[in-house]
Amino acid sequence: MDLLVTSIDKVAKTVTLEWTAPGADLDVGNASRYDIITSENFTALTLDPESQTLVNKSEVIEGNPNAPLPSGSLEHYIVKILMKDDSSASTTVWITLRAHDDRGGVSGISNLVSATFKDFPEEDETKLGMILGITFGVLAALIIAAIVIYCLCKSSGTSQEVTTTSQKKQADEESPAYDNSSYKL
Repeated sequence: MDLLVTSIDKVAKTVTLEWTAPGADLDVGNASRYDIITSENFTALTLDPESQTLVNKSEVIEGNPNAPLPSGSLEHYIVKILMKDDSSASTTVWITLRAHDDRGGVSGISNLVSATFKDFPEEDETKLGMILGITFGVLAALIIAAIVIYCLCKSSGTSQEVTTTSQKKQADEESPAYDNSSYKL
């Protein structure tokens, strides 16, 4: 089977799974039901799937493991994942499935897929958002203030030069040496 995880909802702790429906006999007919099996231990799931967690019907939000689609159809399930209660740790859950036929035959397990969950309490997300917002706001204000100060200094220096030059010209004109007839050629 070509089992895929197509999305993960880390808040609701659900995964969306898709695969091509097998038949009762390979690709002929319909399987009679599916087992969706999960484990936080890859090796244990591979070697001994019977001892791992079998997803029960109440944990299947979308899809019906007791009513598989005809062979070749795309199966689409949303499944609630039960994990150990450790909200501070990142948890990877491995998932596989197997099909049953109406004569009691059971397939081997499908390929294994994984979903990783990490809890971020809402309060921490809000604090982080506030800290980042304040930091970027202060940084932007400092940059704007630096630009304004630079522009003021630049324009203040230019007008001071102009004033100094015109003051010098006026002082030269008022100087007694400016119109001194003894210096005429």
